[in-house]
Amino acid sequence: MKTYILFALILLSMYSCKKPEIFSVDKNKKKINVWIERDTSEYEILKYKKGALNGECIYLNQDGIIVGNFKKGKKDGEWKYYIGQHLYRIDKYKKDSLIYSRIFNPSNIW
Repeated sequence: MKTYILFALILLSMYSCKKPEIFSVDKNKKKINVWIERDTSEYEILKYKKGALNGECIYLNQDGIIVGNFKKGKKDGEWKYYIGQHLYRIDKYKKDSLIYSRIFNPSNIW
């Protein structure tokens, strides 16, 4: 978790004064590699392959951090939701379908 926060803070400090940042597109103008997008109080660090979300993605907003994976544009694997530095929820996806969701004791968060 600390690695995600440190990585996100470094990227945010580098790009906090800019509009959505495009790192690269392929010859067909499809998004590839890592993109950082910003919308007022929300930041997204996204990985693309052939125009589709693919790989680990990080979403940051004032409430917390969401870390998850995409495979060919669909949610896949574990998605972890943090409020502050506390793990709040874990969702497990397979091909964009929710398999299970586990919510942790919220009394540890507030």
